[in-house]
Amino acid sequence: MKTLFIATMLASLSGFCQHPSTNGNWEKVLNEEFSGNRYWKNNRIDNTNTMRAYFSECGVTHGGKYEHQVYTRENAIFKNGTLVLKAEYNPNTTNFWTGGYDTYYSSYDYLSGAIEFVRQFKYGYFEIRCKLPKANYGNFPAFWLWSGGKRYSEIDVFEHTIWTGEEHKNGYKSFTGSYYDSNVHGHTVVAYQLSDNERPLTEYHTYAVKWLPKSCVWYFDGRIIGEVYEETEIPDEPMLLKANYAIDNYHENSDKSKFPLEMTIDYVRVYQLKCDCSKNVTLSTNAQLSSYQPSVKKHITIKGSEPLKLSKDLSLMATDGVSIESEFEVPIGKEFSIDIVQCTE
Repeated sequence: MKTLFIATMLASLSGFCQHPSTNGNWEKVLNEEFSGNRYWKNNRIDNTNTMRAYFSECGVTHGGKYEHQVYTRENAIFKNGTLVLKAEYNPNTTNFWTGGYDTYYSSYDYLSGAIEFVRQFKYGYFEIRCKLPKANYGNFPAFWLWSGGKRYSEIDVFEHTIWTGEEHKNGYKSFTGSYYDSNVHGHTVVAYQLSDNERPLTEYHTYAVKWLPKSCVWYFDGRIIGEVYEETEIPDEPMLLKANYAIDNYHENSDKSKFPLEMTIDYVRVYQLKCDCSKNVTLSTNAQLSSYQPSVKKHITIKGSEPLKLSKDLSLMATDGVSIESEFEVPIGKEFSIDIVQCTE
């Protein structure tokens, strides 16, 4: 295939055709596989100082109006290279201090597990591989980002709950993905329903979101399932990354004998873009094409005095544009992509 064209200010030439693990513009900044000798210290931070086993000091979030669990470190269990968030029916739980979120109720009926990564992230690709718990009313597992800042900021990679008898009968077959604006109004972008030939959510799947300035793209098992671009209400401040197994108001219809139930996490990974956004680059020889070290540039030009030919997969990212101004061949079997993105620095 030979092409001769100029591509400037494109939203995307070929989309997100490479996973960040194989796309040189991205670097892995978190690779949590829960391996080795892992345990929670007395302050509920893990022994690698990567994450904590709670969201708030009291162990309660959203209050008794909406959720009915107390998070404890004993319910976030390191097990055989995974992290298990275990929900237990434990009526009249009172082992939390009063104040903050928990002023609604004097006791709770469930214990469960949650993690929050200590490091804050601003933009990136966030992925979890996990198995969701068996179907029961009230189950509300999630993987999400939240700021806790002056401007309310939240992105839900996935949330999963059972509201109806039909959903309960079919087991867990659906989940949502959303973001919240500065007025704390949720915008649901993904309402995914498993097809009959897809494995149930109680088996391992990957859930991910690519969060960049003014855009979010949601993925399920590596496939794009929802996207928003040029949206000014997409969060733009650092956020904390969380995974939890909540119990919501639908627990009133749950089968208490099914507990304990578990959400099992195989890994959590975060990738961020490598940025050199003030630099212009011209690739004028095949040697320069083959040795190019990807990162986000200001402008990239492919322009040779002789025809150029790609010898390896190549992904170009720039803030202002990519120009192809000479004969340029992408052989069959090679992957070439262009993305125009805003700088994340």
